[in-house]
Amino acid sequence: SYALLSHTFLTRNCHSSQYMPIIGPSLRWKEAGRGRVFRSITAGWKESKSQILDDDAETENLRNSKVIHATRNSDAAEATEIVYRSDYSNGNERNNGSSTKQKQKIQTTPKKRRRQQQQQTSKQKTRVAPLGKGRSDPTLSLNFSLDQLAKSNEKNAAIRSEQMLMRIEKLYKEGYYDERPDVVSYNSVLNSWARTKQRGAAYRAESLLKHLKETYESERISYLKPNSISYNTVITAWAKAPDLGSAKRAQEILEMMEKLYEEGDEGVKPDVITYNAVIDAYSRSREKGSTMAAEAIFRRMKHQYESGKNLDAKPNIRSWNALLNAHANSGNAERAEEILRRLLHNYSNDNESVKPTTYTFGAVINGYA
Repeated sequence: SYALLSHTFLTRNCHSSQYMPIIGPSLRWKEAGRGRVFRSITAGWKESKSQILDDDAETENLRNSKVIHATRNSDAAEATEIVYRSDYSNGNERNNGSSTKQKQKIQTTPKKRRRQQQQQTSKQKTRVAPLGKGRSDPTLSLNFSLDQLAKSNEKNAAIRSEQMLMRIEKLYKEGYYDERPDVVSYNSVLNSWARTKQRGAAYRAESLLKHLKETYESERISYLKPNSISYNTVITAWAKAPDLGSAKRAQEILEMMEKLYEEGDEGVKPDVITYNAVIDAYSRSREKGSTMAAEAIFRRMKHQYESGKNLDAKPNIRSWNALLNAHANSGNAERAEEILRRLLHNYSNDNESVKPTTYTFGAVINGYA
């Protein structure tokens, strides 16, 4: 755009009065050579560009304030609409070149512009809650809103977050937005379903994960590829589900992750969180054989770590607590006490990651109660 303006000025010899405010009222073509005029024009463009960037920063500060205010009022949907409306309108305004405020700033004196820059720098240092450096990414703002909605514990928060996600996805496909939700956006909605107590939440979470996988496989866009967080969240949803066979389904998803990891997909590598969630699922289950299945998962993760195949599967105190809880809930207090003694032995060998807590001893006591 600068090259185009340069060509326009030099070919018209700056005779048109509409270009003179950018050059300066004291400069006339007859009073200076062609090179001097070009240098003045270039300086004017640099100052104008700086002011346009300042104008964007002020707009971003105002937008962020609205987002934070809406989020504090637990209205994440309103916050997201503010973000996308402002970004879309700002983009159109810049493309059309119709900003009156920018035209006015172009004609200000250098001294006034320096003072405005100092004030803007001071404002940026005391911003309340910046959503990112420079101009905020709309996707980042969407993820922020979805995450806050997931953690709000509001009624129907999971349904609202999924509706918001699908609406933005649809508007992107229709060409209304340049940015689309990514895997972080989907993970936030999955977390909403994992946190809710609504019946059928685990089915909804797994259905959304399936949709994400199909979208990635059809479009092959890297930022839509499900990761270990996506699978772990769905496993957690099944662990909390009261449905019959929920623990078994959690184990099936774990086995799916192990298979993908063995085939070379590092992004879905099972970790200690994955195995702990499955053990926790069996500890909550009242189905026959749940305690034996929990012990089998515990031995599997321990073998994965000790063999060096998966160093992220090292059992921690949460793993032991989940296993103890599985035996305590089944009424097998003697077995729970045996596991506790093994735990204390491991801790005595300078293994700080398995330091017992009050919950550890409480689980065994509950087994005898």
